[in-house]
Amino acid sequence: MANAIYIWSKIPITKKKRFIEICSSNNVDQIFFSAYNTSENQSKFSEMIQGNDLKFFAMASTNEFSTNSSIALKYVDDIIKYNNRVGEEQKFSGVHFDIEPHCLPDYKNHRDEILLKHVMMIKECHKKTDNNGLEFGVSIPYWYEYNEKSIPINLEGVIKPCSQHIIDNSDHISIMAYRPRIDQIVNSVKEEIKYSSKKVFVAVNDISIIKNVETALNKVYPIEGIAIHHYHKLPGSKD
Repeated sequence: MANAIYIWSKIPITKKKRFIEICSSNNVDQIFFSAYNTSENQSKFSEMIQGNDLKFFAMASTNEFSTNSSIALKYVDDIIKYNNRVGEEQKFSGVHFDIEPHCLPDYKNHRDEILLKHVMMIKECHKKTDNNGLEFGVSIPYWYEYNEKSIPINLEGVIKPCSQHIIDNSDHISIMAYRPRIDQIVNSVKEEIKYSSKKVFVAVNDISIIKNVETALNKVYPIEGIAIHHYHKLPGSKD
């Protein structure tokens, strides 16, 4: 099992060698890396990506993507253009959306409409990444399977819960299971894992329970790995 990790650009990484060591010691080989404005930050991104065996995914966290597919597709285009400009060892392996439509101000009053637009956007972006040889991943909250399950989303004639539409239109998912107990985490992700034929990461934000979560999940639900939220919670990451 290989883990993933979230890294936000607002907290820069200044010691690359130390970063690689920390990833290795935590069995991390996939990086969800906040990446915007690639033309301005090309040298920073390429320096970070090259010279290691880690897979970097350009991560966007703009919630407005949910209701505006044009800006989401523009983001994907920016990553494609970056990959076309740089060498093979400097390319992003894919795109990861850490987007939360439920945080939009109109969500409470327009939930059905926003979720429909959200899954439509996900499908469009997955098609574009797939056509350009990029893996596409999406973070989803664990409670979609419960709170949103009763909402039948009709996506081009296919009626399913939001979480299943997202799984269908992505290459991997990261289930944000930010819960205090291991049994709560396991119970909250089981439906998505059972449904998915794609790679599944379970995201946790308490690093003290990572090993125990891995052990508990592997007994009943095989997953790709744990997604650690986030890098600067790991020992030594701020040295």
